[in-house]
Amino acid sequence: MAGDQPPQSLDDWFLSLLACPGCTARRPLHLGNDQTSLICECGRYSFPITDGIPVLLLESASVLDDTIPAGGKAAGE
Repeated sequence: MAGDQPPQSLDDWFLSLLACPGCTARRPLHLGNDQTSLICECGRYSFPITDGIPVLLLESASVLDDTIPAGGKAAGE
């Protein structure tokens, strides 16, 4: 049964294709330390990975740092 096996990990090639849908600059995403989320390079958003599939919807994202404005531009940029 498919639910008995851990989800397949995301490889670097696939990750290099993904960009943050919340950032104006479409910054890259990287795999979080817990391997269950993708973190935007700007540091504002974290997107869940559900059953091995990245959920890149802003409605599903967690805001990690609300001092970074929506759109992903850090102060001083």
